[in-house]
Amino acid sequence: MPKHKKKHAAPPKPKSFLERIPLWVAYFPLVLAAAAIAIVLLYKQELRAALRRAALAPPPAPEVLPPEPEAPRIAIVIDDLGYTLPPIERLLAIRAPLTFAVMPGRPYSTQAAALVVREGRELILHQPMEPLPHRSNGNGYGGEPASEVPDPGPGAVFLSMSEEEITRQVAANLEAFPAVVGMNNHMGSAFTRDAGQMRAALVPLLSRGLYFLDSKTAPDSVAQDTARQAGLRAIGRDVFLDHEINEEFISRQFAELVRIAKIRGSAIAIGHPHPETVSVLEREIPKLAADGIRLVPAGVFAREASLEDGGVEQGVIKNGEPEVSRTLP
Repeated sequence: MPKHKKKHAAPPKPKSFLERIPLWVAYFPLVLAAAAIAIVLLYKQELRAALRRAALAPPPAPEVLPPEPEAPRIAIVIDDLGYTLPPIERLLAIRAPLTFAVMPGRPYSTQAAALVVREGRELILHQPMEPLPHRSNGNGYGGEPASEVPDPGPGAVFLSMSEEEITRQVAANLEAFPAVVGMNNHMGSAFTRDAGQMRAALVPLLSRGLYFLDSKTAPDSVAQDTARQAGLRAIGRDVFLDHEINEEFISRQFAELVRIAKIRGSAIAIGHPHPETVSVLEREIPKLAADGIRLVPAGVFAREASLEDGGVEQGVIKNGEPEVSRTLP
């Protein structure tokens, strides 16, 4: 019999590239995309929940900072307005809130007051009052005791006057300067020691709502206490700038004013329109801000003064610090 040839099986058909990829690899992009979608949906859900919680939560308490300490303050009162105008114009040109005290009946009293008011500065009446006898030392402020009483000038009040005369005279002086907001005494080392006569002089201030500044020309002045007891806002002077008229002395007094203000928080000085005083103020006032000192009108201290206890304590620094007041006639 003839031999049959053995048939060989056909070789397997080679697999395509896609058929050779494992199944898990083929589905991996789909799984990854599904996971990404799930993460995004979960993030949005958590974000919405966080926003709801933030909307319902109370606002955080504001940070409480300790208050900054208030800068020490000084006031400078320029007395004796009415004798001349150029020093007043120089002082007004400093552009500082000085207080000006105008005297009644002097040659340029009305013009000086008008200048001050026009420039928006504080104006008070510098009321002449009877001084003690003294011998002038050349500048009109002090000296050895003598028998003659210096003349305080027009519009003055004296101890020999009746209470009605005193009240009438002060009222007439105030009416001559309607813009004044207060009053201080010119001289008055005798008058300010008499509480009864001082009350009569203060009556016109009550009806006008004015304050009183005791120039403290006498160590035993009762003027500030009498004014407070009468219902007025009353303050007192701490430093005289220029009872010696030279720039070196005035500069030392200005430094003393600043020193007191830094210790106590406030201080009041009185000066006069001497050329030497004006020069020192032109030089020193612009430096105050850099030294942390504020210059304010004297009326600021008067408004803060308490009617019950006399308000801003003036005159003597306590806690062992020396007295700084100097009395003048």
